[in-house]
Amino acid sequence: MQEKHGRKDTVWMYGRQKVDLTNDWNGRVQILWGIGKPVNVDEGMMFSFTKIGKYMLENSEGWYFHCHNINSEKDAGKLNFKMLPEGDTGLKNESYGPVNEEQNIVFMNNKSLYSIHRTISGFPLESYSTDGGKSWTIPEPPKYETGIAIKTPGHAPEYGNVKTVNTCSGTTTTEENPLRAGILHG
Repeated sequence: MQEKHGRKDTVWMYGRQKVDLTNDWNGRVQILWGIGKPVNVDEGMMFSFTKIGKYMLENSEGWYFHCHNINSEKDAGKLNFKMLPEGDTGLKNESYGPVNEEQNIVFMNNKSLYSIHRTISGFPLESYSTDGGKSWTIPEPPKYETGIAIKTPGHAPEYGNVKTVNTCSGTTTTEENPLRAGILHG
């Protein structure tokens, strides 16, 4: 655990996972980033981020920080963060390629968590957690009511309360089908 200007460096505080130890710097450097906004989860908040295993943007997987007392604790030094999922591997499905990033999470009405993220396979992937993010279902492509998997040229942008997923039959936006699917935030 490193001290920096009198405070603990949050990511190092939670250790290095396999994705860090196998990166280009053998864990001496951690590469992470995120686009997801923090969401209220029970009485705390949670946000998602991506850890990168190979510079630049390959072998990536999703991670989450949950802080149960961030909405009530005024002293930042007393905030309690927990990195999820439990274990040494973040949220990913390598069957859809080495890129599993830009996770966005939703706290559902039934108290489960929903996560959607992009891949380079042409499909976004979705996953669910019913234990507060400790474990997740294997990420799979979301499907239309007809059972056909939703395709996207690379990312799943967010517009207000709806996550839109561009559908396409190819790998570029020039091949995009004008049909779009909306997934309502819970």
